[in-house]
Amino acid sequence: MIWVRSIGLWCGCWLGLAVLIPAQDAPAPAAITKTNVVAGAPPAVVVPTAAERAGFDAAIRDFDAGFFSRAATSFAEFEAAHPESTLKPESEIRRRYAQAAAERKPLAAAEQLAAFARENVAAPLALSATIRAARLWLEEKRADLALAALDFTAEPLAGAEKTGKARAELLAALLLRTQAALQSGQAAVAIRAAEQAASWIDGAPQELAYDRLRLLLEARLAGGAPDAAVTAGEQLQSLTAPGGLTNRRPEAVALLGRALLRADNRPRALTVFSENLAPGTPVPLLREATLQVADADRLAGRLPAARVRLEAFLAAHPNDPQLDRIRWTLGQTLFWLYQSTRLTPTNDPTLLVLAETQLSGALTNAPAEFRGDLQLLRGWCLWEGASGTNQLVAAGDAFAEAIALLPRSADQATANFKLGDVRFRQGLPALALTNFLHTAEGYAGVFGVESNLVTMAWQNAAAAAIAATNAPVAERALARLIEREPRAEATGQGLLQLNSEYTRQDMPARGRTLLEQFVARFPDSPMRWELELAIADAFRREELWPLALAAYDRWLAGGTNLTLRPRAEFGRVHVLAHTTGYSNAVAQFQTFVQRYPADPLAQTALLWLGDHYFQQAEFRQAEEAFTAVLTNAAWTGLRAPHDARLGAAKAAMAWKQYGRAFESLRALLNDPTTPADLLPDGFFTLGRALLQAPPVNPQEPLAPVSDALDAFKAVTTFTNSPLVPEAWLAMADCHRQLAGRTPASFAAANELYLRVLDPRHTVEPWLRAGAKLGLGQLALQEAVTRPPDEAAALTEAALNHFLDVALGKLITVTGPLEANVLRDAGFQAGLLLEARQDLAGADALYARLGSELPALRSQWEERRAKLKAVTPAADRP
Repeated sequence: MIWVRSIGLWCGCWLGLAVLIPAQDAPAPAAITKTNVVAGAPPAVVVPTAAERAGFDAAIRDFDAGFFSRAATSFAEFEAAHPESTLKPESEIRRRYAQAAAERKPLAAAEQLAAFARENVAAPLALSATIRAARLWLEEKRADLALAALDFTAEPLAGAEKTGKARAELLAALLLRTQAALQSGQAAVAIRAAEQAASWIDGAPQELAYDRLRLLLEARLAGGAPDAAVTAGEQLQSLTAPGGLTNRRPEAVALLGRALLRADNRPRALTVFSENLAPGTPVPLLREATLQVADADRLAGRLPAARVRLEAFLAAHPNDPQLDRIRWTLGQTLFWLYQSTRLTPTNDPTLLVLAETQLSGALTNAPAEFRGDLQLLRGWCLWEGASGTNQLVAAGDAFAEAIALLPRSADQATANFKLGDVRFRQGLPALALTNFLHTAEGYAGVFGVESNLVTMAWQNAAAAAIAATNAPVAERALARLIEREPRAEATGQGLLQLNSEYTRQDMPARGRTLLEQFVARFPDSPMRWELELAIADAFRREELWPLALAAYDRWLAGGTNLTLRPRAEFGRVHVLAHTTGYSNAVAQFQTFVQRYPADPLAQTALLWLGDHYFQQAEFRQAEEAFTAVLTNAAWTGLRAPHDARLGAAKAAMAWKQYGRAFESLRALLNDPTTPADLLPDGFFTLGRALLQAPPVNPQEPLAPVSDALDAFKAVTTFTNSPLVPEAWLAMADCHRQLAGRTPASFAAANELYLRVLDPRHTVEPWLRAGAKLGLGQLALQEAVTRPPDEAAALTEAALNHFLDVALGKLITVTGPLEANVLRDAGFQAGLLLEARQDLAGADALYARLGSELPALRSQWEERRAKLKAVTPAADRP
């Protein structure tokens, strides 16, 4: 402990030589000689010789400087050189003290010093030896030995206390005794020692008065007297006021704050701790104040404020070796921020990633008592944000670690329950069942488990048992649920939640089977019609259209739940839209929108109608449908308005209403609540709109191309978007258009076209073909600016690029798009062949394309006819 060392240092420096026998300052009398001794006269004073005095003083200087090993040697040398010296007794005392103090092993040194004190009780150095021994025992965590040595009923402490002369050393002994009692868990003894020390504090430095009050505060807290500890803390603050020990002020603030917390005066404690948020506060105390204030903010619901405070500490002190509590509190704050906005448009899933990162960082150095709680919350973060197998596995590992680290408690039960959830989602129902059963049956008597977890545990145990085909356990779980919930509604709700989870994982059949089994077993459940509708929805998601249609018809004929009826009607129309009733679906969706204008499903119907009209090239109607989603205030905050903005922009573009297209795109891209997965498509659509719309300033026709290039670049910042390769191609085309004005764009376009063609990237064939065509056109553009030889080489390269596409080197014809690409490549290659007078080659190319693209055969035959008209009969193929 720091204070133990400070007391020792103070004893050595403040006491100075007060604890030692001072050298004689009186003039030395004449030396005794045989000629001046008078019989019967008192003995004359024997004065040390100059040589004796010099040797003794040199040893004293070593002793006073604390060089005890050197001092022991110096005194021994003095005694050997002057065996008859009157200074020898003092030398021997000091030598024995120095030898004990010079011992390198702390416990051995303490024992030797204590032995010295016992053997030389009356010597002035006995008290110093006792204090030094006690300090060493404290440093070695032997508070029992230190406490025994500092017994004020025994010598040398009792003698010193009676005389009252060694005030400084007595004060030091009492402070050490206080600390020893605290280490031994004897609060009452510590309090008495600290209060007794007040008798010897007068005249002592303020630092010791501070240390006494600090120890008194700690002793009173240990003794269960927090109000009295607060009084000591207030006195500490007085000592550290301006003009006093201002350098100890932050520590005094922290001590008073802790005492106030123990006294249940949290508001005042937080006010006190806030003083330590000031710049210049030592990092450990700043950390404590930050944690206290941030935790108060967190518990009071001021989560953003707590986050800002904790993140500021992390940013300012990234190398603090004790960041685990900061990270732990920040992780909790970020997780609850996510939870508080989970069902709102402002919800930010990245909060889970940030929270998990902080919790993982806290685990690096966290003490054992926190690790279980850390792993539990880390598991929650991974579970909530799990988007793949790896995260799910990590969540399971975290929950399993929490189970191992936590004691039998509600938190351990929660970890067991969540590990079951993870295993169920992983498709391991038998393993999940063990966790759910343990949660339901293994925590009898643990507060909070019965009321919060047991019903859900039986719900999931029933579902897991059914999925694991463990009929006996399923019956037991359902029986327990029926005991707890006679109408079995809890079971139905649990199965619905499980079905939703399977739907999210794109496994609707698995959830549907569980629902069907439950309905068959409990046909009278009040949840029956909700479960039946979920079964119909599952058939629809599985695209089992006849079964879905029959299920919806059955529901609409018998279901009486008016709240669920719009969902059933929507589902039925959606089935018709994918079967022979497609034409009726359009009209029925229109009717649905009119009948249920405030139902969120109406917006889905409008989105479907917008997509339908767009596919039918009825762009005006498509834009109207998408816009209708945006104008209904009942749907504000849902995802659909963002989808509708993008759809409206594309529809407006399609019938050349560029102003409205730009307006929709501007709203989409500037809205902070727009889902991130829509932004790439939004930027790409903006780029296309800029290229298609007439330029605002006809004098700068390339300005829209530059703006479009920026929009396509924005797409590429979303590295996981499937639109990135298409954005590369679009950027390359923009650079190709700008190359005439900006020569550097030649290289940029070339690099982007080659990036699209790079086999390491997964790119659609038509995009690779587009890149080949772009390289050909780029080569032709560059050829115009080059000398004849270089121009010929570039033209040859362009021809080869076009032929690579036209002759099927890159793609196979699989649809209209590929046919159009082949047509464009064929015409470009043909024109180059004709320009170089390779009429036979051009004719052969047109003939091949005519056979491969029957729909365009007339165009190729027309080209061949023109060739024949200019080709001599002898040269015709």
